[in-house]
Amino acid sequence: MTPPPHALNAPQRRICIAADDFGLHAGIDSAVLELAEARSIQALGCMTGGPSWPVSAKALKIRTSLQSDIGLHFDLTERPLNRAPQALRSLILESYTWRLDLRSVRAELRLQLNTFEAALGRAPAYIDGHQHVHQLPGVRAELLDELAGRYRSSQQPWLRCTVPARSRVIGAQAVHPLGSLPATLPAGARLKAAIIAGLGGYAMRRDAARQGVRMNATLMGVYGFNAQASAYQTLLEGWLAHATDGSVLMCHPSHTAEAGDSIGPARLIEYQVLASGALQTLLTRLGIEAQPMRVILGLDDLPRHAQPIAEDDLSEERGANPH
Repeated sequence: MTPPPHALNAPQRRICIAADDFGLHAGIDSAVLELAEARSIQALGCMTGGPSWPVSAKALKIRTSLQSDIGLHFDLTERPLNRAPQALRSLILESYTWRLDLRSVRAELRLQLNTFEAALGRAPAYIDGHQHVHQLPGVRAELLDELAGRYRSSQQPWLRCTVPARSRVIGAQAVHPLGSLPATLPAGARLKAAIIAGLGGYAMRRDAARQGVRMNATLMGVYGFNAQASAYQTLLEGWLAHATDGSVLMCHPSHTAEAGDSIGPARLIEYQVLASGALQTLLTRLGIEAQPMRVILGLDDLPRHAQPIAEDDLSEERGANPH
């Protein structure tokens, strides 16, 4: 098939589209599975403390033909398994003032990893953090130390890097073959992305590199969860226009907006756009290929835990689950 004329001179770029929050509720889970089966996403992050996880994990396990990376969406704020939920602001403050109970963080990380492995019979292909908690001071050290002891160096999960791509702008024009695409993203989205990266993203990239743990190149998909469908599609165009090879585009699709879910309406809009075919059309126009990140990074073997975890092994670890 001949590429579109405007993509002929574009450098080939590969990205991974990753859906977060699988296991949080059934509407998210059904949307994510649908998009994964259609190969509209190439990675999905699992919240093992989410209310729908026990049922949806079984549905995920039997879908052996899925090509997606299946990862752990490590959660310390909303639905942890054996810690009390903690507001993100409070968690950030404790981590930066070195008052965070790191023994509790490590125990929660192990429990979530074990719960993931027991449910799916495999280790996670990658690990990231719900609200990006994996990169916070103290937390990232515990995560990297646990991975070093848990998996062989050649079979480490990849980790999500939150550093945004730099806007390749000369004057008012983006350096990109499609001059009609946005030269810059909205200021609010760029500021939020910069804040997220500043809260440990650069340090996480440095520390992971020292340990030999692979990461995606940059992160896209940060915005205020306040866009209508047309505006979200414009955001997609802006992110992809400035994507670097090896970027992750995170998304949060759902079939339903559940009560108490602060970004529920945004989830519906994201699903609407991602399922419409508009994303694939845009990728084709830009000459971008969407692949699982393990493929992009050349990580052939999935991580394997030395001791396979079973549900029976979790009872003493789990304790009283507040959910």
